[in-house]
Amino acid sequence: MPEPKQVAPEGRCRFKLRSCVAAEAEVKIQLLPKNGWILIKGNQPMSKTRKILLCGCVKYRRIPQTSLDEIIAAAKNDGIEVALTPDLCRVAAEQPEQLRNSDADVVVACYSRAIKALFDYAGAELPQNCDLRSGSVESVLNELELAPAATSTTTFPEVPGDWVPWFPIIDRERCVACGKCVDFCLFGVYKRDPKTKKIEVIAPQNCKTNCPACARMCPDTAIIFPKHEDSPINGGEGDSTTPVKIDTQATFDHDLYSKLAARRSKKRSADLYKK
Repeated sequence: MPEPKQVAPEGRCRFKLRSCVAAEAEVKIQLLPKNGWILIKGNQPMSKTRKILLCGCVKYRRIPQTSLDEIIAAAKNDGIEVALTPDLCRVAAEQPEQLRNSDADVVVACYSRAIKALFDYAGAELPQNCDLRSGSVESVLNELELAPAATSTTTFPEVPGDWVPWFPIIDRERCVACGKCVDFCLFGVYKRDPKTKKIEVIAPQNCKTNCPACARMCPDTAIIFPKHEDSPINGGEGDSTTPVKIDTQATFDHDLYSKLAARRSKKRSADLYKK
């Protein structure tokens, strides 16, 4: 990305982006506080889409950089704001109000089922969502009625802190609140709401990075890990119309089950002692 020519006090900067499509396009970049969000504004007449929220998935790179660059270039060329977030999962976990107040018309990220569950987790209204993980750039541009434009490489800021935003989210259309995930998880990630009886993810930071065991145990494939490689665990629809049945005996050895049983027994004893 070219060096900014001028930085304003409010954190905005202007630069010239040269391309073979347009002689010069002036864009405005605004650095937003927390989570490294960047707001990019173009100078062309606005189309029906006014603002796009785009996830960079910087920790796992599930969406190719070239695809992100093409979406950004097309949006800027059409005068559409693009709010870039390094990791949508982390925003949902740590600052859900940013999703609730993003005022984006469209979110471009990974699988639609995963995005729907993320926005539900954040308590945010779901805008139109486009799948850039399994869909092509061309299909997303067609859906947004945007034309391709010359690209430049966009540098997403790094996600601050040591925590890797790997945690489960729940597909509410599939979850039957059986509670198996609550009983199974060793790390206290889940809890049943005593009033609604729904299963909630209450401690996402407690989840063991890259462990999808609870999703494999779910009888209705209602648990999603957006960063996982395989569908339907990552929210992909291609092979998830039928719930996956897992042979638990083949998945885990007896020793682990013994440890889980001992852990539950110890917890019940501690709860009784407190009473």
